[in-house]
Amino acid sequence: MPAVFDVTKSWSAREHAQPFSPEDYEDATGLFVALRRFLATYTGEFVLQIDQYRLKFDLDPDLSTIFEELPDTLKRLTQRGATAELFFFEQGTDVRLLFERQDGTIRIQVEKGQYAGRQFLAIPHTPFVVPARAFLKAWGAFAHAVLDTLKQSEPGLVNDKSFQKYKDSIEELPVGG
Repeated sequence: MPAVFDVTKSWSAREHAQPFSPEDYEDATGLFVALRRFLATYTGEFVLQIDQYRLKFDLDPDLSTIFEELPDTLKRLTQRGATAELFFFEQGTDVRLLFERQDGTIRIQVEKGQYAGRQFLAIPHTPFVVPARAFLKAWGAFAHAVLDTLKQSEPGLVNDKSFQKYKDSIEELPVGG
């Protein structure tokens, strides 16, 4: 029987925004600059629920470690037999999620590194099997929530090529029915 999979999030404006200067990101895409501004302005977390286990990640720095690669990772996992990974490499997190697409499911293996936080220690090394549609839908909804917050903060971002490419990639995911 497939395990439950979901991605939840919560964030709010920081009482005092962290220092941020777009000039520090002179050669970065508009989407990346907007993400850095978001992380300087908001605090919060996102949580992956895999069966009864909850893997809690901080927006900053954990979101920035996977955000840009998320659309390609999800797109790859729409293909039968595909493999992919997301690596949360910050000390205190140090978790690698390995994925393998199998028919209508995705196999998830959680690898804990040497510097993995205490909260991850109880997660078994044995793989979880989750419904592919639920996996793609949950990640897609999370990515959309981030994009919506970015464009609320910077309405002109909707005209940025990097933003549009990211948004289109997420919207192309097969998450219906």
